[in-house]
Amino acid sequence: MLDSPAIVVANKFDFIQDTDLHKRKYCMNYLKLHSTACGIQFDGEVHGISAGDAGEGLGVLSSAIRSLVEYGEEKRAERNDSVAYF
Repeated sequence: MLDSPAIVVANKFDFIQDTDLHKRKYCMNYLKLHSTACGIQFDGEVHGISAGDAGEGLGVLSSAIRSLVEYGEEKRAERNDSVAYF
């Protein structure tokens, strides 16, 4: 499972005020460092989201998911078999 590509997401990001950029950056860096240390294969970006009223970050996350699925489809086509990459 750790060999599969992943997306790292910080949910409930609205709990940290928009004005507290230092705290938001600290949380993102913390998750990035620990995800890397755990061997999670991701593009190095942590997506901060809030699925509540504002829907903060959901568009960017949707694009990242789409890109990862397309990447998996390309890898599967390169192998020319029917086994899913994920």
